[in-house]
Amino acid sequence: NDGQNISGEVTGEVTPTPWVEAKAREAAVEERRRVVEEWSKVVGEMEEAVERRETDAKLLEEAALELEAAVMEKETDVALREQAVLELEDRARLLDKSLGVREAAV
Repeated sequence: NDGQNISGEVTGEVTPTPWVEAKAREAAVEERRRVVEEWSKVVGEMEEAVERRETDAKLLEEAALELEAAVMEKETDVALREQAVLELEDRARLLDKSLGVREAAV
């Protein structure tokens, strides 16, 4: 136990006492607990980061859908205005023709 054999010679081997073994086990358990706690914290932070990324992705998807709807609305407005221009051009041609017929009749 104290590094000596029965005849009193020093062997260099020390047998730990139960108290020392118990303290070593406690230290090992505490170290494992600390490591688990640190990894749990890291995993929690990573889960939060993933949740934030998912939320960001959902918000971006919603914004993209809103933008797409706005573009479609503008395209509809442009199409309606183009139709109105074509109708006005048709009326102008008809007026030009009727004026031409009146001038010819006069």
